[in-house]
Amino acid sequence: MKAQRRHELQENVLSAELGRGVEFFRQWRTYIVWGAVLVLLAVLVVWYSASKNLRARRELQATYDRLVLLPNVPPQEFLDGMKTLADSDDKHIAVLASMQVGRYCLAQFVTGGGMVADPRQKALADQAAAYFRRVLQRYPDQRLAVAEAHLGLGRVAESEGDFATATEEYQAVTAMTDLGGTPAATDARIALAHLDQIKSPVRMATTSSAPAATKPAH
Repeated sequence: MKAQRRHELQENVLSAELGRGVEFFRQWRTYIVWGAVLVLLAVLVVWYSASKNLRARRELQATYDRLVLLPNVPPQEFLDGMKTLADSDDKHIAVLASMQVGRYCLAQFVTGGGMVADPRQKALADQAAAYFRRVLQRYPDQRLAVAEAHLGLGRVAESEGDFATATEEYQAVTAMTDLGGTPAATDARIALAHLDQIKSPVRMATTSSAPAATKPAH
């Protein structure tokens, strides 16, 4: 009897709870329905935004890959395309593109003779330095890119004959101890050793007078 009574009490409690739930839904159903609709709309907006951003990133990556990988891209198209990508909101693409512009302008400056007196050559050097500095200023958390940017600035300074600045830039890379085993760190050490050779005074061979000939004894 006790078990049956307990079972009846449980059923009564459950029926009461269900009744209150139904009554609550009837009283607030309009708000509940609208709340569910708003939640669904929020989920759809987030999904659409994420999908849109993903498509945009894929398009930027495809443009970057085309400029880098296709062999017959005209130089000016390459440079203009990379400058556009460098201004994009995608950090990954913007960093890569900024470094591409810096390297391209530096290469043109060096292959053109590295003549700072020539305004066109000087403009290339300045543009290369500007894009390397952009990486340092805008993306300081991108450690490998920062190291490469310091190397680029060092090479610009070295090409211009500013060995003091070049040394500072290369030393900035060697000071990044977390990148000790990377190619950038190796390149910086090699560049510093090269600068030491350039700055070391050249020792001229000294000549001394030949000893006076002694008169043979008779």
